[in-house]
Amino acid sequence: MHTEVSRLSVTELAGLIRTRELSCTEAVGSILDQVGRTEPLVHALHTLDADGALAEAARLDRVLRDHGPVGPLHGVPVTVKDVVATRGIRTTHGSAAYRDLVPNHDAPSVVLLRDAGAVVIGKTTTPEFGHKAVTDGRLGPATANPWDVTKTAGGSSGGAAAAAACGMGPIAVGTDGGGSIRVPAALCGVFGVKPTTGTVPTYPPSAIGPLGHTGPITRTVADAAVALAVLQGAGPALAPLLASVERARDQGLPGLRVGLLTTVNGIFVEPELTRAVHDAAAALEALGAQVEPAELPTHGFEGLWDVLFFAGMAAQAQTIAPEEWHLLSDSFQTVVKQARAQPDGAAQLAEAQRVRLAREVAAVFGRFDVLLGPVVSVPAFRIGVDGPELLGGAPADSLAWWRLTQLWNLCGQPACSLPYGRTAAGLPIGVQLIARAGQDFELLRYAAALELPWSAPPVASERSR
Repeated sequence: MHTEVSRLSVTELAGLIRTRELSCTEAVGSILDQVGRTEPLVHALHTLDADGALAEAARLDRVLRDHGPVGPLHGVPVTVKDVVATRGIRTTHGSAAYRDLVPNHDAPSVVLLRDAGAVVIGKTTTPEFGHKAVTDGRLGPATANPWDVTKTAGGSSGGAAAAAACGMGPIAVGTDGGGSIRVPAALCGVFGVKPTTGTVPTYPPSAIGPLGHTGPITRTVADAAVALAVLQGAGPALAPLLASVERARDQGLPGLRVGLLTTVNGIFVEPELTRAVHDAAAALEALGAQVEPAELPTHGFEGLWDVLFFAGMAAQAQTIAPEEWHLLSDSFQTVVKQARAQPDGAAQLAEAQRVRLAREVAAVFGRFDVLLGPVVSVPAFRIGVDGPELLGGAPADSLAWWRLTQLWNLCGQPACSLPYGRTAAGLPIGVQLIARAGQDFELLRYAAALELPWSAPPVASERSR
C-alpha cells in the first residue's frame, strides 16, 4: 500500500479518497512513511510537519464523511518550498537568520491549496532566499539528486524536485526567479512549470519583482495541470482544462508551429542534451507539428537578469538585522555585494530595458506557437559546488550553466521542463517548452502530447521494495 500511494497521480489519489477506498489519514500516513524511507538519502525537507498533517487529514476525513470533499485535492499530501509562508509551519527561507520563523498566515498559493483540500506535510529545502541554482546552506545537508545521490538536485527548488521524484506527495510547490523550478525539474527527471507572470497570486510581493513566479513540480503533466489550475484559482474550469491536456496525446498537434532553439546567445550546451532537444523536435513533427529554427532578440539578457535578480537579493538582505549578518551564507553575501557594487539607477534602467526586451520577444510568438530548447547546459554535476568550472572547455562562473531559463523570467511567458530521456550515465535530461503569455494550459497540452512514460529514480524504487 505505501509504495502504491507514493506513486499515485493526483487524480488517482483524490479519486480513491473521494470514493472512500482510501482515507485521508491513510494517504498522508503512507506518504510520511515514504518520506521516512527516502529523506535520509536526499535531504529534500527543511521541516516535516507530520503531526500537523495527520491532524489535518483526520479533520478532512470527518469533513468527507459529513459533507463530502471540499475540493479537487481533498486529502492529497503536498509539499511547499520553504520560501513560501505557511501558517503554523516553520518558514526559514533557507536562512539561519530565519530558522525559527513561524508565520501566522499562509501565502495566497497555500490558501488556494488548502481551500482545495490539500494537506501540507512539510517545507522543502532551498538555498538561502533561493539565490542560486543548487540547494545547500547552513540549515542542513545539501539536497541530493534521487538518480545519483553524489550529484546535485539543482535549485533553488531542489528540495521540491527531489520530493516529487521520491514520491513525497504528487505535488511540490516551488518558486522560479530565473529557472528555479525548471532547473531542478530537469536534473531530477520530473515536470516543472513556471506560469505566465502574474497568474499565480503572490503576497507579499516577491523581492525580485516580476522575475518571481510560483508553480508546481510534479511527476506528470496531468498532475501539473491540476495543481496549476488550483494555484491560479481556476476552480470550475479545472475539469475542461484537465480533459484538454489529457486528450493531447491522442489528438496530436497538427499544424502546431514550433520554433527550435538549440541554444540562446550562443550559450554552450552539452551534446547529449542537444540530442534530446532534436529527438523531441522529431517527435513533435511526428505529431503533426511544423518545426523550424528560431532566433530570439535577446540583447544581452544575461546582464539585465543579473542586475534585477541581485537587486532583489540585496533588498531581501535588508530584512536581516546587522548583528545577524554573520549567519548568512558566503554565497548569498557575495550576491548582495555584487548588487551593491552596481551604480545608482542600474536596476531602474534594467527594468526599462526588460520591458522593451519582453515586447520584442513576445513578437516571436506571432510566427511560432511554442518554442523548444534545452533547459540547462549540463546534466547534474557533483554535489557541493555551485556549478561546473568549465563549459565547453572554457572557464565558467556559477551562473553560466543555467542561463537558458532566465530569459523567460524577464519576458514573462509560461515555460516548462519536461523529462526527455537520460544521459549515458543514467542522469535525467529535460527539454524546455515556452508558449506565448497567457497560454499556460496550451503549453501543458503540448507537453502532454510529447510526454514519455515516467519512471521512479533509484532512491525511490530501491527503498520502496
